[in-house]
Amino acid sequence: MQGEFSQRLPRETSSTMILKLKKWAQIAEVIGALAIIVSLIYVANEVRHNTEATQAATFQQMVQLSASALLAIAGNSELADIQRRGARDPDSLTEQEQFRYFLIVRAQWRGMEAAYFQHQHGVLGDSEWSSYESLMCGELSSLIGQGATWEAHRHTLSPDFVTFIEGCRK
Repeated sequence: MQGEFSQRLPRETSSTMILKLKKWAQIAEVIGALAIIVSLIYVANEVRHNTEATQAATFQQMVQLSASALLAIAGNSELADIQRRGARDPDSLTEQEQFRYFLIVRAQWRGMEAAYFQHQHGVLGDSEWSSYESLMCGELSSLIGQGATWEAHRHTLSPDFVTFIEGCRK
């Protein structure tokens, strides 16, 4: 049946149709390739925006947690006094105060470890991380009380974070 059809068409028409179909096929390939490129650009753009939104939300959450902890200490004169004295000279605290100070410091280290983890996994951006890094490598690790209690806390923290902090402290 196919042979009959091609026999009825003039030879030029058949070859002309094949050329036209080939041209349309090439045009369709180009359009398909362009559509794929546009789709990839769109997906990359959406991933970038999603990453930025996730980083912003993570930073906001970290700031809120930190602010809540700091305000809880600031709003309680007894805890504020324990924090101040413990940072300077933990041996000056009573046994109960030492335990409370220990819990405050543990919460601080866990919060810093969370920031470290978020940064390592690309959820906390570099510029946001820099403030946490300078806090960890500067203030926290240099405070007498923090250093004195480090050994009591380090075993509860991730090995990568411990390595990072110990690198800061040197």
